[in-house]
Amino acid sequence: MNIDRPMVSLFFEIKRNMPFDERNDMKISAPDVGERLVSIYRGSNNQALRELIENFMSRAGSDWRNQLEPKKRPKLMFYRGAAAD
Repeated sequence: MNIDRPMVSLFFEIKRNMPFDERNDMKISAPDVGERLVSIYRGSNNQALRELIENFMSRAGSDWRNQLEPKKRPKLMFYRGAAAD
């Protein structure tokens, strides 16, 4: 992930909006910073934090932005109801 200057500002804003006990582990230089942000995004109900992460990932590229989308579960082709007697 190539991080530009605006993304650095977003990162530190994201960090300020994270729960206090999780802030120390979050480093912009971590090789897995993108995966960590995706995990935080999926586990958070904080709308402001989620929007900051969306903005960060949008700047990182469409591949990263797409990882924020919920995984789609395949639809069942047939209904598995109770067996007819």
